[in-house]
Amino acid sequence: MLRYAPRIIRRPPFSFSSRAMAKIPQGDTRRVINGDIPYKMVTVVQSDGKLSSQPIKLADLLREIDQSSHFVELVSSRDKPIVKIQSKKETLDKQKALKEKRAATKVVIKEVHISWVISPGDLDHKLAQARQYFDKGYRVWLVFSPKRGQLPPPQAECDAFVAKVHQMIEENAVLQRIDHQGKGVTAHTTAQYTAKARPSQPASSNAPRSQSEDASSS
Repeated sequence: MLRYAPRIIRRPPFSFSSRAMAKIPQGDTRRVINGDIPYKMVTVVQSDGKLSSQPIKLADLLREIDQSSHFVELVSSRDKPIVKIQSKKETLDKQKALKEKRAATKVVIKEVHISWVISPGDLDHKLAQARQYFDKGYRVWLVFSPKRGQLPPPQAECDAFVAKVHQMIEENAVLQRIDHQGKGVTAHTTAQYTAKARPSQPASSNAPRSQSEDASSS
């Protein structure tokens, strides 16, 4: 019985079937496991973290482990090939935790498009949508633009309208920046907002990764 392998059982010679390989965690394409390890002799990381005193045949190690619950992974080949017996369940649990952590820290951006000429009722609807996004902790980009084929109002009127909208949502959000882009019928202004920090859920300061959802212009 090999003392460095967890839950060791005797098994028939190892077979690299596609079904067996499919059950091995493949979240990281850089993993080199089982029969893909290009060494006949390997040193094993034991359960206490120490290395085995002598290298052993990889084929023997693969025959010894319970392949329904574990796999052999190459962890280093700098000076000599070193492998570690990994638990499939623990590996999958780690991958799931990492995925959930990344999902929790990403920043979602929503876009709400507002025409320069818009009725009070339509404007209230647009801003209600923006507030819903702020309540979820999203960043919101308010994109002000003229209706198709029309020129925007004079710049002074545009600036006044943006300031008016800002006053309507400043209780919910913090203005980060304003960008003016395009000319003529393509001219538009984008006001970028982040949700105001709550005592129990501060607004994230991470760099944004856009997941925009356009609201149709009125």
